[in-house]
Amino acid sequence: MKNNRRIEWIFFDVGGVLTDDVAVETWRINALTSVAQQYNPAVTRKKVEAAHQRASKMLGPINRNVFTILIKDKKQAEQALKVYYFRHRKEVDYVGSSPLRPEVLAVVKKLAKNYSLGLIANQPKEMKEKLKRANLVKYFSHLGVSKEYGMSKPDAKLFLTILKETNADPLKSVFIDDNPERGLIPAKKLGFTTIWYKHSYWGQRPFLTTSVDYTITNLNELFQILSSKKRT
Repeated sequence: MKNNRRIEWIFFDVGGVLTDDVAVETWRINALTSVAQQYNPAVTRKKVEAAHQRASKMLGPINRNVFTILIKDKKQAEQALKVYYFRHRKEVDYVGSSPLRPEVLAVVKKLAKNYSLGLIANQPKEMKEKLKRANLVKYFSHLGVSKEYGMSKPDAKLFLTILKETNADPLKSVFIDDNPERGLIPAKKLGFTTIWYKHSYWGQRPFLTTSVDYTITNLNELFQILSSKKRT
């Protein structure tokens, strides 16, 4: 059921929402597949995509969860994770390889005139520096990234901690995420209005949409949604 209360706060995920992560997420799925196949030859890309979705619902890092799902031997799963991160350090600069979406600055600047803006994101601290260099930080009232809290989505504690710090009412708040299982399901349970930023990074897999109030494929679409939920 959609929440008809007027909105005061808008919280964003970063990866896949404010940034275009197609390059790094394509690398991730390919790397997870090739590494997992070294320990379980039956692994396919489709199985990795399905495991990624299942792993998104679990506490802890997605990559670790994926290997735990696909590789039954715990020691081998841990070894696979080490191999994966060795490759990641050599081949990928996540923050540098995830460009901001072209419409981000204009959208955030306009939204900040009428709403308080915040982040609830599983991100390294370096991402905040990227947002600062892009002249975005000044439009946000709160920047919540997981590395600074020692917890991450889908843990409800992260949401509750940020709600407490901002004094935001979830019933008067919107949360935008690209991963329904990781972000929107826990947000919906807390009373947020939820918006799914839909893309195809992880394949055409069936997402659970029962916790999705609205769906967008471009940040500019937020204005039409919010026009019917104007702030008091």
